[in-house]
Amino acid sequence: MQYRSLKGFSGVGQAGILLALIGAGIILAAFGQMFILNLLDGTGSLSTMSPDALTNTLLKPENANYVRLMNAVGTFCLMFLPSVLFSYIVHGKSWIWMGFSKWFNVQQLIIGFALIFFANLLAVPFAEMSKSIVANFPDLNVLATELETTYEKQVKVISNLSTLNEFFLALVFVALLPALFEELFFRSTIQTMFERWWKKPILAIIVTSIIFSLIHLSIYLFISRIVLGIILGLLYYRTKNVWVSTFVHFANNALAVAQMYYYSGNNLEVPISEMDPAIPWWAVIPTLLLIVGGFFLLEKYSVKNRARIHEREQELLAQPNSLNPFK
Repeated sequence: MQYRSLKGFSGVGQAGILLALIGAGIILAAFGQMFILNLLDGTGSLSTMSPDALTNTLLKPENANYVRLMNAVGTFCLMFLPSVLFSYIVHGKSWIWMGFSKWFNVQQLIIGFALIFFANLLAVPFAEMSKSIVANFPDLNVLATELETTYEKQVKVISNLSTLNEFFLALVFVALLPALFEELFFRSTIQTMFERWWKKPILAIIVTSIIFSLIHLSIYLFISRIVLGIILGLLYYRTKNVWVSTFVHFANNALAVAQMYYYSGNNLEVPISEMDPAIPWWAVIPTLLLIVGGFFLLEKYSVKNRARIHEREQELLAQPNSLNPFK
């Protein structure tokens, strides 16, 4: 039987609905960000600026909170809203289909944080390898350098954390909200849709991780972000709980924000390229073994919670007029 959602939508139908919702989200994000620009400007002069001049204006330290708010509004409209509406349209109003449930434990959170820490270590050599490969293609290398320069400028603006209040604001707008919105969009929505549609979880995780990396617009870090996406995808797949992957994603972001706060508080330049610890290539294998071991340990603390989530799903599927999407 072809996979269908609880509301009877096929895999292709669901993909079409999601794309339509993302398109609407893009339009809504544009209006939301224009509204914030008007709050920032008030005179209308920003609307007449060239793209480069507008970017330079937004990247001024005094506009950091506006940039953070614009990023939050953008991810809210592009990821959170489409994810919630998609789940409601194709499955119904139960939040459990988005991965929200009370069945998780502290051990899962701790192991998940350790896994993302080792994943960051594993990603560093791949970033160096990517830079070496891209260097052989001059045009691509120029584009990659421009993307990284723009990214570093954005990071330096939002990392202008001179006060404790700014630090807590950054934790919300730079660490927490992006983590929640991205996990709902990539893991709860896209990965889960592919997994149920194709019935090949690993393929679903890999494809979702590639999309996850593409969205971040980095050539040098393309492979690295695929690695991080795969770890987050496996974490969600084994726990079936978006709170776990969101916490891990948030903790990873929060660690970076804390580093930025430290440098800003000491009037030091934020060394974007040096924030991740470098490891030699020979350390990749033991790091990979630690990750594999971590997932085996995670399984020990996830079996009971996953069974409870499955039981709740079966209760919902047993309700009248409910189509079973797992056949």
